[in-house]
This record gives sequence, structure tokens and C-alpha cells, in this order.
Amino acid sequence: MTIDEIKTTVSMQDVLDRYGFQVNRKGFMPCPFHNEKTASLKVYSNSFYCFGCGAGNSVIDFVMLMENCSFEYAVQKLGGDEPMKFSEKRRIAAIKRNQERLARERQTKENQYHDLQDEWVRLDINLKDYKPGPNSDHLHPLFIEALQKIGYQGYLLDVADESW
Repeated sequence: MTIDEIKTTVSMQDVLDRYGFQVNRKGFMPCPFHNEKTASLKVYSNSFYCFGCGAGNSVIDFVMLMENCSFEYAVQKLGGDEPMKFSEKRRIAAIKRNQERLARERQTKENQYHDLQDEWVRLDINLKDYKPGPNSDHLHPLFIEALQKIGYQGYLLDVADESW
């Protein structure tokens, strides 16, 4: 396969799947080429661009960066008759980064929930008394007041729901 054929036939999603990366609904993912807290790497059909570090271009460039290899080696990996055999170490590192990101997000949610709980305790609110009913979208005024006092910005009542 020629370089142009590789660039047009091998999709970015195929390459990402083989590395174990997940792309969100908007086509973004955390950049594997630098540390970051938010997803800044935009995935297109046959290319990518990181708004954080500026990395980007074709699927060949992605493989070169991931494998730290030459252009020729990346082309060979993408154009061979056999499926790509990416470095197991890189795949495990990518999975670990994703797990760490998810753990940080969960910790943030738990911290937000504990802040909310502390404010409820301070206001002497019993969670069960003010929990919305199963068919209700309405929140008790004291519940809303507690949310406002801790700077509620639309975060995670789903964590609170798990505890009720």
C-alpha cells in the first residue's frame, strides 16, 4: 500500500482502537503525548490535532509519536498484510492513564458530594427528608439552598443518588 492509500484507508478510529483509546461524543480524547486534565486531542476521520501541545497530522504521524519510531517503520506497521502489533507496553500505559483519569474524576465527584453533605449537616438538613421523589423533578428549597451555598454548578447528583 502506498503512503496516500494508508492515509485514506486506515481510519484514525482503527488506530485508536488498537491502542485502547476512547473518544468522547464530540470526538475528543486526552492527549497521550502530554499530561493534561481535559481532553484536548480532536480526532478526525483520518487525522488528529491536539489543541494543547500542537501534535497532529495523519495516522502515520500518530503511530510515529506513539511508538517513537521512524516514518518508514510507521508506514510498515500501517501498511503490512498482518494486523498492526503495537507495543504492549504502550497499550498498557494508555489504559493506565485512562484509569487514572477516571479515578481522578470519581474522586472529584466524591469530594463534591462530601462538600454538599457537609453543607447539609451545617444547615441541619436530613438527606432523606429532602430527597426528590422517584417521579419528581422538584427539589426542596432547603436542598437548593445547600447546593447554592457550596457553589453548585450542575455537578453530580448521581453520586448523591447512589448514597440515598
